[in-house]
Amino acid sequence: FCCPLEIYKDCYNDRLQSFKETHYDALEIDFIINELELLSISFDEIKDVSHFFKMFHLISDEQKKVLGYSKDRIKSFLSEKALELNYSLVFETDKYILNKLNNSLPNNTNQTKRIKWKGSKQDFIELTKALKESDVFNETHTEIVEVLTKVIDIELKSKISSYNQRLKNRNNGSETLFLDKLKDSILDYIKPD
Repeated sequence: FCCPLEIYKDCYNDRLQSFKETHYDALEIDFIINELELLSISFDEIKDVSHFFKMFHLISDEQKKVLGYSKDRIKSFLSEKALELNYSLVFETDKYILNKLNNSLPNNTNQTKRIKWKGSKQDFIELTKALKESDVFNETHTEIVEVLTKVIDIELKSKISSYNQRLKNRNNGSETLFLDKLKDSILDYIKPD
């Protein structure tokens, strides 16, 4: 059901081949969708899915948390695989939306190129939270972060809620440090020489 990402990556091609052997006309994207459907099953539902998982309820909450991190990393990996096939996956909690990407992109387009974030992780969260709170996107803050981290090279080690809490705990006068810096930068640009 779930394993560390590196083990999953090592088994990916074998799992794909096995899937194609039993699903004759299936494409790799069909396999990815099937894997995501398995990953979308909550831990509470697992014991009802298969006899194999009947003892899953014996796993501790901490072990479930560790497996949850692995599930998240595997979902990201599968999303990257779908992108290689010109499909985009947008996750909504444990569900996803599959979109076929426009095939008019040149073949030499590097779709995995990411731009380097030079600010702090907290700056990134401040920016994305401001974008969400200003209603420029309909998506949740988490979805905005997930999408932007696919094109911006930044790895958030903590949960988004931890960064949000640090943002809320800022002292008077320091609530919008990064946004103030952005404002100053654009004002410097706009000012006539």
